[in-house]
Amino acid sequence: MKRNITYFFIVLSACLFCGFEANAEVFVINNENFSTYFGEDGYLKESVPAGSTLDFQGTFQGDKYSLFINKKVDVISSTHDAFFDSNSTKEERKWLKFNVVAGADSTNITGLEFLNCDLFVTGASNVTIDDIKMVSNMGGVGSGTGFLAIHTGADSVVVKNSYFENGGTGSSILVVGKGGKKAVFDNNTFKITGSSGNIMSANQFVGSGENPSHITYTNNVIDSETGSSGFMYGITVCGEGNLIEGNTINMKGSAITNQYGAVATKNIYRNNVITGGGTMTVGTYCTVEGNTVNSAMTLPEGTIATGNTFNADVTVSGKNAQLTDNIINGKLTLNSDSNTVKDNTITSSEEYAVYMGSKVGNKVTDNALFGAGKTGDAAVNYTGADATANVVERNGTTTEVSQVAAEDDLSISSQNGTVRVSGIADVSVCNLYSVGGAHLASVKASQGTVYFEVPAKGVYLVEVVTGSNKTVTKIVADK
Repeated sequence: MKRNITYFFIVLSACLFCGFEANAEVFVINNENFSTYFGEDGYLKESVPAGSTLDFQGTFQGDKYSLFINKKVDVISSTHDAFFDSNSTKEERKWLKFNVVAGADSTNITGLEFLNCDLFVTGASNVTIDDIKMVSNMGGVGSGTGFLAIHTGADSVVVKNSYFENGGTGSSILVVGKGGKKAVFDNNTFKITGSSGNIMSANQFVGSGENPSHITYTNNVIDSETGSSGFMYGITVCGEGNLIEGNTINMKGSAITNQYGAVATKNIYRNNVITGGGTMTVGTYCTVEGNTVNSAMTLPEGTIATGNTFNADVTVSGKNAQLTDNIINGKLTLNSDSNTVKDNTITSSEEYAVYMGSKVGNKVTDNALFGAGKTGDAAVNYTGADATANVVERNGTTTEVSQVAAEDDLSISSQNGTVRVSGIADVSVCNLYSVGGAHLASVKASQGTVYFEVPAKGVYLVEVVTGSNKTVTKIVADK
């Protein structure tokens, strides 16, 4: 008997340590026994204790299966076939609504599928939604809110590993509104095949409480087959402390932008890739790092832009911006004072690479600058500005990345599409890489000079390895 009691307390302690409820139960729910667990008002009955697992199985069709999760539970489908379908029309608008509300803090929802339904999280925090599928193709679903909406006392909600498709609702998809700060949207896929509102939106016009801020948008994929729309933005950002990182967005129009009517500042935009003609707009005093953008870009006051590839014109609209180690395949225009432009590669199809007009206090130094007719310092245009009002110096056609124990007489240069490496000592291996790291050529040589023919005008890395010593130099080849 003593042994059994000891075993009971060991098991109980383990359950409590792991965060399980002592009275946790598993309830298998289908469309026939639904009313056993949910009352006529749609709320969980008292017979379902907090900490339970609700295992939904099969199809739930029609708004009679709308429900309210008002206790901490785990929602799963062990049979992987839980399917919620409004089975309504845009005229009837009898949508099935899956609500997570006050009392349901720390609820987990995993593996459910929804067709033309709404999923709302209001009044419950620390809710996790994982591996769900939501498809909506009927006008009216999610109208005014988005068909997955998080707001009004719903902090720190996580939506991850899920698939969303909008086939023509005209409504937004994933919306975090007022009272929904610190949400996390990670590793989700969004497919747009018809009329849509915003795709991932921080929206101060939905819900009540503080404006949404400190939102994390990471590793999401947005793919839109539709044209540009003034009502559809990819990611909208509100407030400060937001992280927008690792997202891949293929769409026309505004791919990343500030929420209409909201102030967005002091956010981080890192390693996002935008294609399809989509644009990126950032707020003031933001960090913009490692992004690839193929449309014109405007950088406002206080922007710190590092390591980006901008395949179009860039305009600095506010003062005190810092641009370092970027590749700009277009012209750079400084429409403000007191900016720093250093260690960038700028290749413009216009006469000059950098246009400053009559602005003052700007420092343009140590860049590789190519205009259509001018290079280096001569590729910086000041119209009307005093020559001493800005610092323009040491801009040429190469920017050195790093050197480790380089030989004093090693020389690397480029002319007419040929990279020349001279002053090689002993037995060396010379490698040519693209700036993205692709290996293009390798030559093994003893004392003397090595030549590489580059495939096109652009930025290249030249690596010289001699024994344990290595030199890596970034060079711009003007083919």
